[in-house]
This record gives sequence, C-alpha cells and structure tokens, in this order.
Amino acid sequence: MACLGIQQSWSKTYIVDSNFNDRVGTSNILLELESVSSIACAISCSQTSGCESFFFRRHDLKCDLVTSILNDLTSTIVSANWRYYKENTLVVTCANTITVVGATTTPLQINATAGDIIPYQCVPGFESITNTGDIKCQGNGTWSTPSDPCQKCGTYSANYETRAGKYFYPPQTLMSWYPTSSGSPTFITATYCQSSCTSRTDFTCVAAYHKPGICLHVWIRIEEDINLYAPYYYDNTDYVEFIRLCL
Repeated sequence: MACLGIQQSWSKTYIVDSNFNDRVGTSNILLELESVSSIACAISCSQTSGCESFFFRRHDLKCDLVTSILNDLTSTIVSANWRYYKENTLVVTCANTITVVGATTTPLQINATAGDIIPYQCVPGFESITNTGDIKCQGNGTWSTPSDPCQKCGTYSANYETRAGKYFYPPQTLMSWYPTSSGSPTFITATYCQSSCTSRTDFTCVAAYHKPGICLHVWIRIEEDINLYAPYYYDNTDYVEFIRLCL
C-alpha cells in the first residue's frame, strides 16, 4: 500500500490505497463533487456524516465520497487516473523529548499522540506577547512551532533572578563567555557582579555567575540552544547564577 498523506486542521488524515489505482467505485457513493482539490475532497469527507473514504481524480478535480471502507475490487471498475483514499488509522506519536527555545514544558512520561497539546512558559530572561503558549503533536509525528515564541528580552532591566549552585562555562571557542575580573572577595561581591553586568557597554550581559572574588558575565543563555549548551551548564555549589530579567 503506497501512502500519500493528506493532512490539514481537521481530526482525520487519509492515505492512498494503491490497490485501487485507476479504478473508481460503482456503489455506496454518498456524494459526487466537481472542481475540488484533493484537500477539499478530504475536508468534505471528514465533515460529511457517513463518509468513510473517497475517490479522487486529479486531472479534472472530481471527487466521489463513499459510505464504506473498500477492502477488495468488488464494486469498482477500471477508470484511468482515479485514486482511492481511506482514513489513516495508524497511531502517530511525537517524541517525549521537547525543546522549546527560551521556555520550559511539562516533562512527558510517554510519547504524545497526534493532536496532543503541550503548554510552555517563557523562562526568566525571555519574553513573548503572553509569555506562554503551546505546541501540538502533528499528524506527521513532529511538534508544531510554538504558538507564541519566546525570545531574549528586547530590553533588559537592572533586576535579576537568583539561582544558587548553578554555573555556565562553555569553552572559549564558542565565543559565548566573557570573564570579567577576579580579585579580593571584599571587592568582587555579588552586588558588584550584577551591577557591572548591567552597566557593560561592550556587549549585552544577560547573566552573571559569582563566587567570592570571581565574577563571570555571559551574553548567551543555555535556553537559546539547550542541546548545544547543556554540557556546559551544571551544578556547582560555589557559584550563584544571576539571570537578568526583561524590562
């Protein structure tokens, strides 16, 4: 059976059964339509009570809605260019590992199935119109794009969210870190580390990492590319992470 998926924003999807290529039904015809696309034909079947499948001929855009699922060639005749579509009953799943840039989602214990919707929320330092949104498991087994994408702050404030025991230190080759200074613990304080991040003019400082005597400023966030940066973001009880918030 050759598969040709037709999918839109309705609950059913259809595949071509190649056993019926160049044949058309002679009975159980519910409705005959003309001048419609294959998509419109599928929508009509999904929205018409009693429609279980349909025949479609591309070259003249004819569509026959059928009241049953055909399993053999009985009640069909040879007729060039017709294709037979029936509902795809295979269960489509999406991976339970979900990555939404700049956002957190509820961890899934099992794979989601087509139609499932997962909410997300922007993390501190990222924003969108509503700061929330959702993604949907699609009929092709992939997650949809975020409904309201989270992006790094358009304008940053001088306020920070604190996370104790977190440290982000990617390698210098990624051009993603900027060590500022080290020195006396009485001078390189947490307050100094934050205020100097806010006042930087050579780049936009989005987070700072501090332990007594050491301050590190960065211009990227792990949430920008979790798969790339996750190995460099780890627990370290010596440090405190200060995440700069949106204005």
